[in-house]
Amino acid sequence: MGPIDIKYHALSLAAVFLALGVGIIVGSSTNFFGISAILERQDQVIQKLETNYKEIRKEMSESKSQLEGARERIASLEGTMVPKLLEGRLEGLRVGVVTIGDISALAPEGDDSVAGPLKTADASVVFKLRLAPERLVELAGESPSDYTERLAKELLRGSSYGSKLTDSFLADGAVAAGGFSSGADAIVFALGKDLDPQLLRTVLIPLQQSAVENKGIVANVVFGESEPYQSVFKPTPYPYFQSAESINSQIDLIMSLREIQKQRQGKAGGF
Repeated sequence: MGPIDIKYHALSLAAVFLALGVGIIVGSSTNFFGISAILERQDQVIQKLETNYKEIRKEMSESKSQLEGARERIASLEGTMVPKLLEGRLEGLRVGVVTIGDISALAPEGDDSVAGPLKTADASVVFKLRLAPERLVELAGESPSDYTERLAKELLRGSSYGSKLTDSFLADGAVAAGGFSSGADAIVFALGKDLDPQLLRTVLIPLQQSAVENKGIVANVVFGESEPYQSVFKPTPYPYFQSAESINSQIDLIMSLREIQKQRQGKAGGF
């Protein structure tokens, strides 16, 4: 081995020992180049995040419990206060409920979802009629105006009116409750899902027009919302209420019927 090789060999050994020395220093001193301080701050941040996360989870749980409690209190108040608020508002009013199409998606209780609030307000629900849209079109035939005029009179005046149009409803099993012998003062139409706007324009609105002309009261309700229905009824004078499943809509319906009833009786309005 020459002098140059010995020199490089010695330098290599020195480098190895230097590296070992640095490793020993780093291993024995946790504060080398401030590493321990950095690690300590990192631990503090992690610990703080964990604490904050636990506090947030706790606050969320408490907020959820408070919200559920508030909902229960509201439901309880609605169940006790609303009936008292509406009691007697429609006393003496005979109401027929006509359901056209399927309302079960948002009204699991069917036409009872309409009749129930009316009864709460002390209205007398004299009949509940369920009509399939296609059956109504068939019955109206080629002269809807003539049919709707006679049907409106019979629904309001009772089956003794003589047109016998309601006999077909009895034969079809479309009458869910009550009958047509006594007639009705008001008719509430519950509109099912996806009715043809043309059916509304050519049959339902003329029927309501005839009812109003014969001193009847009419109103329309839909469960949920329907822009097409709203567009059809907006130009008409006939009350239309969306979201009939809500307390607010039910109150609006009842107060609308009450107001019209009082006007017919020549009395001033008021809650």
